Amino acid sequence: MSEYILGLGANLGERITTLECAGAELANHPQMHLLKVSSLYETEPVGFKEQPDFINGAVLFSSDLPPKAFFRITQTLETRFGRIRNRPWGPRTLDIDILLIDSISIETERLIVPHPQLRYRRFALLPAAELAPNWVIPGSGCTVAEALADCPDSGRLECIVSQHHFLKRVREVQQWALPSISASKG
Repeated sequence: MSEYILGLGANLGERITTLECAGAELANHPQMHLLKVSSLYETEPVGFKEQPDFINGAVLFSSDLPPKAFFRITQTLETRFGRIRNRPWGPRTLDIDILLIDSISIETERLIVPHPQLRYRRFALLPAAELAPNWVIPGSGCTVAEALADCPDSGRLECIVSQHHFLKRVREVQQWALPSISASKG
């Protein structure tokens, strides 16, 4: 079993509801076990600034799926939620990034772990630090908490949903949502 920290984000539509539903759909996958969720934060966009603010958070899962299969499932879920990739750093209905997987590094054409921008994005580090502050970021020699303390990002970050409330909502949605991401798509 591997542990995955996923970064979640949305800046179009019902942003909080989208993240709750995405967390629940992933948790309903038969090969994914939700361990923890972070708080949710409203954050300024990075890169392309002329777009709505984001809601960002993170979730920690354990899974026996290999990283490429796990990645395909996250990409499928983004598409199902209406994600259109037409501009780097552009607006999105749902963004799911694999930030960390245990203490391993991966580099393929489509998947790089740890996420290449993780150490420079407070909106990703703060939620990840709530989940696993002592995880060492492969290749950096520093923990998630240390990377957060050293992060150069000074963008606005406002907690708008507590960990407790986010987890409660994910579990509620999980109860009434039918599993819609099958293991066969992994």
